[in-house]
Amino acid sequence: MVLASNLLSLLAIMQSRRPRGASAVAGPPPTRGASIGMVVRISRTEDSEIYRLLLRVEGALTHEGAQLLVQQCVPCIHDAEWGVQIDLTAVTFIDEAAAAVVRRLSQSPSVSLTGCQLFTQQMIEAVPPVEGCEVQ
Repeated sequence: MVLASNLLSLLAIMQSRRPRGASAVAGPPPTRGASIGMVVRISRTEDSEIYRLLLRVEGALTHEGAQLLVQQCVPCIHDAEWGVQIDLTAVTFIDEAAAAVVRRLSQSPSVSLTGCQLFTQQMIEAVPPVEGCEVQ
């Protein structure tokens, strides 16, 4: 029963895959006034010739945005031929929950992190690695 549930979840994620060059944005809609929500943008580029997915992350990465990042990665992580490169060069902020999610993603052999600023790198490295943890 759990396997069927996981397969249905994976199928839903795969059906919602964005086309080549598409972007995903997490965060509240823009509002007027003093309250400004933090927003993250994830740009997706697929290179089917070398079976590589490049995800460029820009802005403030919170747990909500990290979950969106996981949704983008999961189909390729489960496909043995595809690799995922996550470019964090333009990340301006990362919270502890998002750092834990990114750390878990980076433990997958098919995922590589690039362009980490010092603060981002230290936040991710501060999260202890999880033994036997597989991204679902």
